[in-house]
Amino acid sequence: MTRFVLPMMVSAAREVEKALGTPWCREWRRKIFNKFPLVADDLICGVVAASTAAGHGNRGNVRANTWLRAMEAQLCLGPFNATWDDQALEDYALTKAERVAAELGRLGRKADQALATTCRHHYWQPRRPAGLVLATLVFQRHTWPSRRDAEIEALRAALRQAHEHHLDIDPPDELERLSRSQRHTLLKKLGAAAWWRRKLRTEATRRLDQFQRLVRRVHKRAEIYLSDLAFGRWQHRQASNRLMLEGTTATNQFDQELTLAELSESGQANPKHRYAEMMLRVRETEAFGRRAGHCGVFVTWTLPSAFHSVLERNSTPNPKYNGATPRQSHRLLGKLWARTRAKLKRDGVECYGVRVAEPHHDGTPHWHLLLFVSADQLDHLKAIIRRYALSIDPEEVAGREQVRIRFEDIDPAKGSAAGYVAKYIGKAIAGAAKADDVDLYGNPMDVASSRIEAWASVHGIRQFQFMGTPSVTVWRELRRLRTSDADSYAAACFKDWVAITKPDPEALAILEDLHRAADAGDWFKFIDHMGGIGVPVDDRPARPWRMARLDTKAPEVDPETGELCEGIEKLGAYGEPVKATFGVVVTSSTGQAEFLTRFYRWDVKPGAAAQGQRSGEAASTWSPENKCTDPDIQPRTPPPELAKAQRRRLDEWRGSAEYQANLADVEECVRQDMAALELLRAQRAITVPEYSPPELEGFEEPGSAGDREPLPDDSGRHPVTPESRAAWQFLTSPAYAERRQAKGIDDELASRLAWRFFEAPPVKEDRQTWARLLVKENRDQHGLDAERALLAAAALWEAPAPVEPFPQRTTTWSTAA
Repeated sequence: MTRFVLPMMVSAAREVEKALGTPWCREWRRKIFNKFPLVADDLICGVVAASTAAGHGNRGNVRANTWLRAMEAQLCLGPFNATWDDQALEDYALTKAERVAAELGRLGRKADQALATTCRHHYWQPRRPAGLVLATLVFQRHTWPSRRDAEIEALRAALRQAHEHHLDIDPPDELERLSRSQRHTLLKKLGAAAWWRRKLRTEATRRLDQFQRLVRRVHKRAEIYLSDLAFGRWQHRQASNRLMLEGTTATNQFDQELTLAELSESGQANPKHRYAEMMLRVRETEAFGRRAGHCGVFVTWTLPSAFHSVLERNSTPNPKYNGATPRQSHRLLGKLWARTRAKLKRDGVECYGVRVAEPHHDGTPHWHLLLFVSADQLDHLKAIIRRYALSIDPEEVAGREQVRIRFEDIDPAKGSAAGYVAKYIGKAIAGAAKADDVDLYGNPMDVASSRIEAWASVHGIRQFQFMGTPSVTVWRELRRLRTSDADSYAAACFKDWVAITKPDPEALAILEDLHRAADAGDWFKFIDHMGGIGVPVDDRPARPWRMARLDTKAPEVDPETGELCEGIEKLGAYGEPVKATFGVVVTSSTGQAEFLTRFYRWDVKPGAAAQGQRSGEAASTWSPENKCTDPDIQPRTPPPELAKAQRRRLDEWRGSAEYQANLADVEECVRQDMAALELLRAQRAITVPEYSPPELEGFEEPGSAGDREPLPDDSGRHPVTPESRAAWQFLTSPAYAERRQAKGIDDELASRLAWRFFEAPPVKEDRQTWARLLVKENRDQHGLDAERALLAAAALWEAPAPVEPFPQRTTTWSTAA
């Protein structure tokens, strides 16, 4: 991959690019620039920089074109353009989903027809002749056509489309071994516009951010941590999700109605709650380790320089960069840490703590680990971590290993372990840091934390992970259990649950101990009651109680067969059982018991605003009867104060220089149109005697083109007359270019007049070509000038229908006039 320094001036890069390479190369590059208008400036600067880095001439041209071809592949997900907006993405996703459904329907009909043909062939055979010896017959195994084959073929085609778009989906090794429900689940996913929209939006944003890293847009001197394009898209999605939450209401069994936004503020979606819980777990884990006599160490783990797009010192391009994305870099860190943990387990070293992932200024991730281990195993822990951290490119950090891996022993006399990791946790959670804090590069912490959170969300990176500690899900579920003073209904329901289920007494005692610790916010005692540190999940006394939801609205009896319905599990949008957490399962030495912790049942109803946000879903059933109230179109009379203020703002706007300039432009445009209209109406038809061979004199009467009547038009369009044909030729033909210039009509004005006074062709493809040639915005988008557009229009259409009928003239206009 070519590395370069981008030019500072885009305008200068455009001029240099126009002189780079052959005309065919420039035309090819222009098509790619027009394909990606959102990042066209970056592409132009990149082409010039790549050419400059390789030396101008043929070698520079080849290097520039090669780089541009690689960037085109980076910005494309198959046929999908990563720079398209949300509306184009939704339309494209709907088209792909409909294509999968259409292919499934076509293959299904084909299988049904094949089955019908096979049935006719086998069941309506002629009688076997008498005396036929069966031993002379050859028997072959026949496979009957089925819908299963059609589904497998449709699934194979749909997966091929998903791979063509580079979507993150793990296909099964053998489709023939899938069960019927598994096939239907995959087909529902690949045939849903929402699935395509979500996958394409995620991958397109990642591709766009990686492109910005490749062109050196993401670093501390420009767009830190994440590109502005990706950050803007993330903010737009956050705002849309917020509107959806605010417009969606949930009603419980007591008719208490709250919005999802209000409910989310009371849970872990609130950054303050998330930060408080994180710091509580870190502080109490440190206290538990201190009681056990364990030592703490703070580890900073960084990847080799080949994973960084720019240099740390001056943000110049890194010549060693291998093109790795933040997601790929994070996965590599995860693989190295997995090998480290496996080695630690083999050597009998038990450690526990927390891991925080955050980005460098160029978006490359690095890890901070706060680990606790016994004092006699601390040096061995450091040696193993150092070994795997330096397993990639160890020679580049010879003698300065702290650049790659750094250890800081935690001294309780100087500060706590929570103090070491607090700033990193606060930086990674938006809204949790103090207002006057700044990051390592001097940016305000509120700005930096938002971009870091967006960076993790865009690239799918898990920011926090605890190791060796009990399940936090059990902690959160137990905190739902309330006392009678806090929530009398929940407390009464729990008592009824215990009275009905009659759990094992030892399990109930364990639950009460865990509940007291969780309700008091004592993570230290919670670790003690859960068995301590480093205990496997299956050996802990409590775990989350998860099971499939039941569909309470499903019929118990099949209305067609009268049989009892066995499967009453609630299915999701793709036909999969919907699993949820209902409480905790406590295991003791004498038995096991399930305890319910969720007693409120919420009925979620999306509002009008939320339904508008959920684009791409099926519309409601159509009815020919209008059941809606007619829109209120009665004009409103504002109050006098408001009307006076509106009038004042209107007068100020009309008196502004901008309005006067726009008004002058409009008046000049109208004047030109009226003058051109009078000029065109004053033109006389061109009379050229039509040549007729002598052999055809008996079949066709000779006459002039001006004497013929216009052809009848049944489409309601105005007829083509000799006068309108003459006007069209005057505006588009290159033979009249000098006459147009003499009358003050340049090529731009001629194309606008042709668009103004003549109708577009009735065929859809021709109308698109018409608009592409005669509309200035479309020409600019395709890099087409007005002269070439008029030349193409004159060659494609001899005489379009006029918008207004041209008056017929009795006099003629000779070609010499």
